[in-house]
Amino acid sequence: LHVALVLTMNTLYRRLAKILTEWENHKFEVDFNNSMIVKRFCFEAIDCYFVLLFLAFYEQDVIKVRSELVSVFHVDTFRRILLEGLIPYIMQQISD
Repeated sequence: LHVALVLTMNTLYRRLAKILTEWENHKFEVDFNNSMIVKRFCFEAIDCYFVLLFLAFYEQDVIKVRSELVSVFHVDTFRRILLEGLIPYIMQQISD
């Protein structure tokens, strides 16, 4: 559940960060990109790692930390297989 929420929140924030950065009206593209990087890094670092830090240092439950890391790894692996392998294969079959 946590992994799905993190992926959803990161996707939503990616869109919001783009809108906010465009509102800042940067003069140079490099400034725009740097602003986007800072926004996304700060949000995604907190969003992804807060639960792990909470479990590790506040609850001090190594079993829950391990379980959370395993679930994050499995979901991310499945997502990568889907996005980088299966979807391009399906698109290639459709276009042929």
